[in-house]
Amino acid sequence: MKKYKTGAGVIVYKIENNVTYILSLEGPLDHQKRLKGKWDFPKGIIENEESTLDCAIRETFEEADYMVSKGDIISGPFQVSKCFMYLAPYDNIQIPKVKRNPMTGILEHQNCQWVSVEKLSVEAYDWLRPFVSWATSVINAA
Repeated sequence: MKKYKTGAGVIVYKIENNVTYILSLEGPLDHQKRLKGKWDFPKGIIENEESTLDCAIRETFEEADYMVSKGDIISGPFQVSKCFMYLAPYDNIQIPKVKRNPMTGILEHQNCQWVSVEKLSVEAYDWLRPFVSWATSVINAA
């Protein structure tokens, strides 16, 4: 059985024409098959002694070139297994894009785009779908 490390990320969302979209990363084809879905979120493994929030902010920048500050976070952490996710609204200024891993130089995702929560509820990696439900409920309650 694979042993998972603790990780964290930020779900960045925006609402346009009454439709909620989440910043999503298209996973490589081998991940899509293995993880039963097409879409991932900016997230990664905690390094050294950083907090889950510091990890989430760092990984969102490293993977999607999108800078989130602690003050941007409106909810979280929401935990599934060893992954902690936070929620932040899109700032309508930055333009997210996929970046290479700063340590390995590997491009870990195929592209970055805004995907509706409706689509993500069936197309996100299977294990990430509870995060979609959580984010949707928090956004709808606001």
